[in-house]
Amino acid sequence: MKRDWEKTFNDQESSGLTRAEYCRKHNIQYDHFQYHIKRRGRFLPVLRTEQSLEIILKSGAKLLVTGSTELSLIKKVLEADAEVRL
Repeated sequence: MKRDWEKTFNDQESSGLTRAEYCRKHNIQYDHFQYHIKRRGRFLPVLRTEQSLEIILKSGAKLLVTGSTELSLIKKVLEADAEVRL
């Protein structure tokens, strides 16, 4: 049976669990989960509040953006992340 990765990602994001915790709880191989996230090729917002947005980048790194974060810095981080080879 083929896994619906988009549903799995959404379930993990709304669970409040880290990726590793979610994978352990649901018997998913963590490296498979990471592979499919990277294959997805887009950013994954994981937490949004009035003051901030946390994004998991293609590389797996987390970027916390707040109202005081300079746009030029965000742009540099996103450009560098785009160059990461998976």
